[in-house]
Amino acid sequence: HPGHPRAREREFWAKIGTGITAILAAAEANAALKTWWEKFKLARDINLDDPATQGGVQALEIAGLIGEGRAAEVLG
Repeated sequence: HPGHPRAREREFWAKIGTGITAILAAAEANAALKTWWEKFKLARDINLDDPATQGGVQALEIAGLIGEGRAAEVLG
């Protein structure tokens, strides 16, 4: 998707930051989160405008797995 904001794999995970540990623990207990996380672990180029990306990152914030306001920072 030319023109869509994208992040390379390492950039995206760097934006997620220290929340990765909590996300991994939560993914073990939540099948939907685990599926989303597994797909993202395989991604090399992440479309930040993709509804799945946006919804997943926002869900991480709502669940308290990343700090308040972090979804906008990660996606911005």
